[in-house]
Formats: sequence, C-alpha cells, structure tokens
Amino acid sequence: MFYVGKMRIGGIVKREPSVPEGKATVEIQVKGCNFKCSYCKHYELAYNGFLDRTADISETIVISYLMRARQTHSTVIITGGEPTLYEDLPDFLSEIKALGLKVYVKTNGTNPLMLKKIIDKKLADHIFLAIKSDLTAADYSTVSGVLSDVYLESVLSSVSIVRDSGVSHSFCTRPLIGTITEEKLTELSSVLGGDEKVPNELVSELTKEYLQAN
Repeated sequence: MFYVGKMRIGGIVKREPSVPEGKATVEIQVKGCNFKCSYCKHYELAYNGFLDRTADISETIVISYLMRARQTHSTVIITGGEPTLYEDLPDFLSEIKALGLKVYVKTNGTNPLMLKKIIDKKLADHIFLAIKSDLTAADYSTVSGVLSDVYLESVLSSVSIVRDSGVSHSFCTRPLIGTITEEKLTELSSVLGGDEKVPNELVSELTKEYLQAN
C-alpha cells in the first residue's frame, strides 16, 4: 500500500517544550494508515472512510508556518496516520531539515524500504517505532485489525534496520489490553534488544498498570 503524490496532511499541533533546547515542538499529522487499531486516538486521520471529511493542509502552508516558527521551535514530529506510506516523504523531510529543524518520525514499521531510505539520507534525528503487540502473527493481527503475515515480516525488518542504524530511536508499545502478558513482554524486550546508548521506551505506563493489576 502506497499513496502516490503529495502527502495529505490533516493537522499541525504545537507541543510545549520537551527537548533540551527548551523550545517547542510541532507535530505534523498525516492522513491515511494501513492499520485499523481499535484504540487509535487519530482515527479521523487514519481510517480511510474519514480522510475526505476534513480539508487537507498543503505542504506549502506547513513549510511556510515552520519558516516563521523556527525561532521558537526546534523539532518537528511527523506522525499519522502512517507517514511512510507516502512516496514523497523524503522530499518533505528534506524541506524541513533545510530549515534547520530536527525531524522525529513516528511509524508502525510496515514500510522498511522507506524507513531505510530516510535513514540512509539522514533525514531523521529520531525514530519512534510503534510495536503493536508481541511479534506473533495472531496477536499482531488482533491489535492492528489487519490480517497479513506480510506486515509482521515488514515490522521485523524495520526493527532490525532501526536497531542497527545508529540513529537515535525508541521502540514503544501500547498493546491492546488482553493480548499482553508479562512473559510476552519479556520475550518482546529480548527480541528488540536493549542498547545503553539508545533509549528503548518499550513499556508504556498503560501496559505497566495493566500488568501490575493482573
């Protein structure tokens, strides 16, 4: 699944300072996703049936906004939806990097070729790779709402690419309640591998609370 042409952007959100420079971040939310996670907080951007209900924000408007805001902003977070589905993502990231801003990319890892292209071109300063469940086809299909072994293979490939890239990254998860156990979480952490030099935010607070209560 690929979206051809310009990226469809559904939102621009300013976040309060959360980086060492003390400057604010901007979250760019793209439309469209190949997953149908039931807990998705951006379902109006992710689900195909909702994409045309709101107007798109052009890349020109986004870049113009960032040009004016770069004195008070240091980082742009590209999220979704799923940004790696867009063929022109590298060009868009290049424009942002040219403004002197850092780029963080959030992805579900289903497009390892695009992820590798972004890394090879040094277009991402940090990558958030969302792991939806333990890495089994059955649980991944349950959480993502998509029945496809190919997606899981792609995620595994993306994990290897990101882990070996040398780029700052985080593996993070917020699995569907009822699909995770402490044993599965331990196994998942082992598969992903820890790195003292790279933050690995594997267990979300939501998951910790669930495991402690069960």
